[in-house]
Amino acid sequence: MTRLKLSPRWRKVMRDLSANKTRAALVVLCLLVGLFTVSFLINGQSVLRTAFNREYAAVHPSSATLTVPDGFDQDFVHLVRRMPEIQDAEGRRSTTVRLKVGPNRWIPLDISAFRDFRNIRIDQVQSYSGAWPPAKGEILLERGSLRLAAMPDLSVGEALTVRSADGHESTRCKYPSRRSPSKL
Repeated sequence: MTRLKLSPRWRKVMRDLSANKTRAALVVLCLLVGLFTVSFLINGQSVLRTAFNREYAAVHPSSATLTVPDGFDQDFVHLVRRMPEIQDAEGRRSTTVRLKVGPNRWIPLDISAFRDFRNIRIDQVQSYSGAWPPAKGEILLERGSLRLAAMPDLSVGEALTVRSADGHESTRCKYPSRRSPSKL
């Protein structure tokens, strides 16, 4: 019987493995756990990326936003929609107000007004809770913005105080939305 000749390095490795079987088993076990963890994370990332992409596409995100300082009418929206390079267009009014988040503490809040909540074609939103569509004078908030506004305990239907650029204050009820526009 011919004996396999190993270099001194491999003879030492084999001797160490046979002399410290428990340690060798623990090393192999650690390597297997690490390999499982890495494969689990890679698979999880793939599943999440697929879900995020599907949810993002479901809101029909806009690829461009045209701001018209003096406003526009529906004829302008129809004109843009008929352009061959444009797949779809929708007009909405936007403004920035201040939201009261505490005594003498205000933060900026971007508001978009929709002509018809039942026919939002681009950057769609849906109600997470509360009435749909929101009634006149109600605000639909993206639920992640409540954490940003330092108001995580705000409940559906609670009053919010907003201040317009001209200093006029008004109180509105709020409802969180399930899907937010693509500008997240």
